[in-house]
Amino acid sequence: FWCAYESHTLGSGSGLMATYAVECMILCVFFLFGHELRSPLDAFRRFLRFFADFEWDSKAVTCCGPIPQIELEEAGGDL
Repeated sequence: FWCAYESHTLGSGSGLMATYAVECMILCVFFLFGHELRSPLDAFRRFLRFFADFEWDSKAVTCCGPIPQIELEEAGGDL
């Protein structure tokens, strides 16, 4: 709820991050690090650490983890 109402980071209609993108990022963290997470604060901390150093220029986020952007291009995906 914080992202939706307080942070003013969501809303693709106004040029902000789409809700589906945030959901995908959260699922990625749970998929990769779920066995380490013991509390919501652990999940938030891992989310921030993981995406603070994410290589946005060369990788894409999926629900199952990051993949090289070249794989999307080869599959015919539109970046």
